[in-house]
Amino acid sequence: MVLPEGHNETIIRAAVQMVEEGVCAPILLGRRERVLAKAEAMGGLDLAGIEIVYAAELDEERHAFAQRFFERRNRKGLTLAEAGWNMYKPIYFACGMVEAGRADAVLAGVEANYPEILRPALQVVGAGGPAARVAGLHMIAHPRRELLFFADTTVNIEPSAETLAEIALMSARFVERLGITPRIAMVSFSNFGSARHPQSERVSEAVRRVREAEPGLEIDGEMQADTAVDAVKLAATYPFSNLTGAANVLVFGNLSAANAAYKLLDRIGNAEVIGPILLGMDRPVHILQRGSTVQEVINLATVASVDVQARS
Repeated sequence: MVLPEGHNETIIRAAVQMVEEGVCAPILLGRRERVLAKAEAMGGLDLAGIEIVYAAELDEERHAFAQRFFERRNRKGLTLAEAGWNMYKPIYFACGMVEAGRADAVLAGVEANYPEILRPALQVVGAGGPAARVAGLHMIAHPRRELLFFADTTVNIEPSAETLAEIALMSARFVERLGITPRIAMVSFSNFGSARHPQSERVSEAVRRVREAEPGLEIDGEMQADTAVDAVKLAATYPFSNLTGAANVLVFGNLSAANAAYKLLDRIGNAEVIGPILLGMDRPVHILQRGSTVQEVINLATVASVDVQARS
């Protein structure tokens, strides 16, 4: 797993812990002497089992990644010279490593805004699958509930019915790769037509599209968030629902609702929030939140490792 922010103290500590816990084989990008000096200053951390790579010293690999990048983007305004200069940047080089099969996954973002990582990832690695679309997902672990998954929490601002359906399908596939049966609720401010509005109707249309694409998938909506997670209310008030229990995957009608929901649970809901997990990429790329703790890095690295293994 390549970690482009190799000089960051949180990332260095997390990389050491990844080796100790057998999460993955980390690759830190950065000047070797600087990374080693940081590790020494942090209490003499042992970097055994961690590969340290400095892009500026790897001319052959850097030029090869730049050529592949240029071939991918040359009809979108990118010149070969620009591709070459970008490959000096750690995030571009890290994505180049994954795109070329030199590494299995990228984990980045502890020092950057989300778009600063997403943009290079889309340009170099790109979206995969029939939809060619990406979305963000958060895992919500609460002591009194089963694991929940919220989408789209980071990418699509006002998704169409088609996009919502694709987000639901991508979320379902990811949850299934974790060995969990998805029960999907398409969340809105309306319960099954109780409030007629183009926004709620868009969510309902997304349900229809998912059922048409994958008839065996448990999905229903549109429904309100409390209805989605309350199996008793769902069965008593809406017995026609095809969900066999409380939903464990919540797909929200827009980014504002999804983003606010997971952040409130993180701050005041006594829940552990893992993510964001980037769905729909051709290769595993996962973006940390700026300022993530060591444990948050480890959590997302573990998810990324499972993602890699599931794709193998």
